[in-house]
Amino acid sequence: MSLTPFKHLAYAALGVLALAGAPSAYAGAVIDFESAPLGPIGSYDPVGGPTLSDVFVSNGFYVGAFTNAPKGEAGDLVASVVDGSDVAGACWNLACPTSASNSSKYLASLNDGVIDIFHTSGSSFRIQSFDASFIGNYDTGTFPAGRAGVLRIQGFTALGNSLSQDFVLAGPGADGFAFAHQVTTGAFANTDFVEFIAFAFACDTPAASSCTVFNSNRGQFALDNIATTAAVPEPSTWLMLGAGLLAVGAITRRRQA
Repeated sequence: MSLTPFKHLAYAALGVLALAGAPSAYAGAVIDFESAPLGPIGSYDPVGGPTLSDVFVSNGFYVGAFTNAPKGEAGDLVASVVDGSDVAGACWNLACPTSASNSSKYLASLNDGVIDIFHTSGSSFRIQSFDASFIGNYDTGTFPAGRAGVLRIQGFTALGNSLSQDFVLAGPGADGFAFAHQVTTGAFANTDFVEFIAFAFACDTPAASSCTVFNSNRGQFALDNIATTAAVPEPSTWLMLGAGLLAVGAITRRRQA
């Protein structure tokens, strides 16, 4: 399984002002897809980035998807908003997570698709936790014990750097696939991102070396309840910023005099 970072960055970072080293407080927001329209989501052009017609908004975040498959094209089916209480109707040809594990709306990434999420204001945020499940195909056969796939979450900073963290997606239990709560850790949990993407490796054996990505249409997963925290400068930071702007203004006026 390759650990090379995915080097996609749409346009969410444009215009973001980074206050390096400034103390911050954090307020939470959860992307739960409850206000999202049900149904399929087509791929946008990953080179040109998404347009507003390619994405929907959930709790202050733009949500879109694109394909990274070798023969993928814009418009390919890569995701869908699913009603968890109607698994039979929404996932008639897929092994989606059971309604008992999640009966609300959730986002399903399909056919090796990549989910792309960024704040509507372009501001930075941290990713704290989320719920996720693997989505299988009925013709896949048996799954390796304890592992059906690996979900990679990759975040991008305002400076264009990236950091990723991997999470194991379990195989089906006696009742099928089920959502599990995942918590980010370490540097990833404490990094401010302006955008993040999510995609899945499909695994054929418990060994990580057997997991592949973007080449089988089996890298499929369900995502819900993404808990984020948004950086909010402390009052002292605003005072320092205001003082700095006043100083810049004074210098400008002196040069014009």
